[in-house]
Amino acid sequence: MLFKAIRYLTITVFQLMTILEGLLIINKVTNIFPFIKPSILIIMNTQSSIQMMQSMKLTGMADAYQAITQMPLDKQPHSHECIATIIDAEQQLRRFKRSNMYIRLSKLRYQANIKDISYQPSRNLNQQTIAASADCSYILRAHNIIVTGATGCGKSFITCALGYQACLLGYRTLYFNMNRFCELIAVAKLDGTLIK
Repeated sequence: MLFKAIRYLTITVFQLMTILEGLLIINKVTNIFPFIKPSILIIMNTQSSIQMMQSMKLTGMADAYQAITQMPLDKQPHSHECIATIIDAEQQLRRFKRSNMYIRLSKLRYQANIKDISYQPSRNLNQQTIAASADCSYILRAHNIIVTGATGCGKSFITCALGYQACLLGYRTLYFNMNRFCELIAVAKLDGTLIK
């Protein structure tokens, strides 16, 4: 009897807590988290929630949650929207960090972007071909791209732009000039580590 009274009291307190600012409240705990019994409620202070997220290295979630709690009460999203927003923020932050790491490790010669490529008639570049390569589907098909041309025509810039685009889409990239690439192949042949 006492257990039932505590359970109903807890649910009532839970419903009252939804109006308090600074707490993360989930309206229907049992629907969202079926493993939590209705009588067990975990109510966390906003600051402790943010600190826990940061200690778990979920900085994107922590920043998004802090931004949501600073919004006026009538503008704050509901629980499902709040959870979706902070998860999306964390995913975007991780993609951003991964792309930046890939760009740094790729050792690209130029900070080039596909949007910066000049399609002047004298360069004889086909904009549709470059645009088709921008989605990096050639990587999934295991196709190669060979860029040829005279000295100073922008071959390195185009390859760096394609490498940069690949890094943004989550592919690891390494930049070598032809001399260094041939040198690495010769060393690999001598070592017997060349993969055919």
